[in-house]
Amino acid sequence: MLTAAALNPYAWNGLYTWGDVEEFKHYLPRLLELLILEELDDLHAPSLMLRLGVRWQTWMQDQAGSRHWHRRRMWRQTLSSYPRDVDGAWI
Repeated sequence: MLTAAALNPYAWNGLYTWGDVEEFKHYLPRLLELLILEELDDLHAPSLMLRLGVRWQTWMQDQAGSRHWHRRRMWRQTLSSYPRDVDGAWI
């Protein structure tokens, strides 16, 4: 399984500098998983969401299940990890 360190360059440059939509779709599930698990720097989130947002509605319907799975995974991770110690540290 690809690590956050291995995918970090692609997270910054995929579709902008190199790669095509098919390659982006290939790596996207793992990139989203790394964001959800907070293994990938959250600075990547806006850039990935921008690249995803302008394309996902045009992708084939058979990929809708994968998108739904990642949304559910993100929600479960959020519910299981909040509140975190860092969230209240500034109070």
